[in-house]
Amino acid sequence: MKIKLSFIFMVCVIVNHSISAQSSSLDTILVSGTVVDSEGNPIKGALVYVDSVKTRIKTNRYGKFKIWLKPETMVVSVFFRKNGIYTLKFDGANTLNFVFPEENKIISEDSLETLGYTDDKPSKNKKKSKDYSKYRDVYQMLVAEIPGVQVVGSMVYLRGTSRASINAGLSPLFIVDGTPVSSIDFIMPNEIESLKVLRDESASIYGVRAANGVIVINLKK
Repeated sequence: MKIKLSFIFMVCVIVNHSISAQSSSLDTILVSGTVVDSEGNPIKGALVYVDSVKTRIKTNRYGKFKIWLKPETMVVSVFFRKNGIYTLKFDGANTLNFVFPEENKIISEDSLETLGYTDDKPSKNKKKSKDYSKYRDVYQMLVAEIPGVQVVGSMVYLRGTSRASINAGLSPLFIVDGTPVSSIDFIMPNEIESLKVLRDESASIYGVRAANGVIVINLKK
């Protein structure tokens, strides 16, 4: 009788472990990828960012990497000092391959913070995030927080980036958690962690899209 009970107990443990492992695997997706330059050469030591947050994952000598991602992950980026930063949307697939464009803007790792990228390592000197919840909507917040901003309906205009009329469709480029978006209507002020404005040279990494300036928004994780 004791042998039977012991056997039943072992079976239950194995089944529970299997169910737990299966449940855990459903929470994340193992993604494999490669990072190469414009000529197809593998890039060793490229840093992997997930939703604009730096991870501890780097590519190996063959430009390959593996990372567990949550299904709700929006974008994955890779950075290498000689190639700059490059971002792809994550659609839940198990592979994600990066090919740096030949004309990709080269920037320093220190410049990534200006562009809205962050580090996942805790910092003792990290500043407390600003409270934007007092604003009615994101557009009221932009007018109050960014000098020189004009808003007409949902159209935003950054003074000092163009001489044309605000009715000419000259809105700045919006980057939310590292991803360009066509609208910020969906954002509530209390969801915002940080807000930055890029003009002129600091916005040049985004090319012609940044002709009217860039507004970088990071949401609370």
